[in-house]
Amino acid sequence: MRLCATLLVLAACAGEPSVPQGYVPLLQGDWSLAPGEEGYYCVRTTATEDMYIRGFRPIAPLGTHHTALAYDLQGGEDGTFRCDAASVGFKLIFGSGVGTAPFELPEGVAFKLPAGEQILLNLHLYNTGDATLTGTSGVEIELMQPTEVVHEAEVIYAIDFDVKVPPGASETAGTCTLDGDSTIFGTFPHMHKLGSHMTGALGGLTFHDEPYNFETQLNYRVGPIDALRGDKIQYTCGYNNPTSSTVVFGDSTDDEMCVLGMYRYPARGAISLCIN
Repeated sequence: MRLCATLLVLAACAGEPSVPQGYVPLLQGDWSLAPGEEGYYCVRTTATEDMYIRGFRPIAPLGTHHTALAYDLQGGEDGTFRCDAASVGFKLIFGSGVGTAPFELPEGVAFKLPAGEQILLNLHLYNTGDATLTGTSGVEIELMQPTEVVHEAEVIYAIDFDVKVPPGASETAGTCTLDGDSTIFGTFPHMHKLGSHMTGALGGLTFHDEPYNFETQLNYRVGPIDALRGDKIQYTCGYNNPTSSTVVFGDSTDDEMCVLGMYRYPARGAISLCIN
């Protein structure tokens, strides 16, 4: 597998950073996979300017299982290296899967990427074919002026590490407890090939109730919904397993997951994991 990285560098104008119009590349990597090969590569780089990100657009050709963009909590030299699923850490910015469309934040809401901050792009790649597969995977961003920012955003996600999917139709449910007052404005459900439906609720209010298709993994704008510290998010994942074997949690496409990602503000600087 071969991988190379690119980083968006903002041009200066009269001492102030300029903001390009439309989507521009942030990080991306060129790769080549042998038949049947599955693996992870990471791209790390350091931001050279303060950036306020209002939109994301994934670059995800055939062979891209998912991409995960995160603030890098480990640190290290800029560049590319072989990694695993856990290398992305627990402070996500944006994630995408097969078929993910561009996602724009509400007016006045942005992710802040400070100058000097390192970011990590984790690429999960899987060639299920019988010929070598090549492509470029990554993420593009849409920027906004600092003066337009009212709220700084962050990601939290609820995840069931013990998910088990028996043969036939089944459902699993979980809860997570919010660590602070939050306004939730978006969701991104993630399961694998057996996933069929996901819901998310706060008390008696269901804010996400959508069918799930592994080939079309979407982000959704919701609310906005105000929640208080200590409130519990309830989430359920539905599955259809046509095999005779129980499928358990795992990072491979052939395993399963139950993840309800949520976009919220204000940013608290906490890790993204929302647990009981």
